[in-house]
Amino acid sequence: MDMDNLNWKPVDPMVWEYKEEGDMIEGVLLQKFPRGTDSSARYNISNKAGIWLVWGSAVLDDRLTLVEVGNMVRITYKGVKELTGGRTLKIFKVDTAAPPEPTPTKASTDQEQPEPTQEETPTTETITGVHELDKGTVA
Repeated sequence: MDMDNLNWKPVDPMVWEYKEEGDMIEGVLLQKFPRGTDSSARYNISNKAGIWLVWGSAVLDDRLTLVEVGNMVRITYKGVKELTGGRTLKIFKVDTAAPPEPTPTKASTDQEQPEPTQEETPTTETITGVHELDKGTVA
């Protein structure tokens, strides 16, 4: 394979940046990367715009432990809370939902339906004065 003739594209992750209260990202939680000894936790979220890297924080890490990978997630930045000692805490609201059920395709709705069982059929029916059907037998 001639590597010089390939259509090379740079790989630059899109990083979600929040600056103002109300900034939001939503999509499917693809991966969770726990906090390391020298790095923050990080999360990958996929939506129509692509795959986003979301850096963790104390509040996000706590909330996202409750969200399963594969579920929908919405993260909303709510601002900064002043703590004692001059410290601050970034506040986020995190909502989650199960992934939407797949829409049935025509092939799956056209499948043959099973025949009703004897309990589901009428037990007695008169057919225009000719025969009487009683529990599936002809009298």
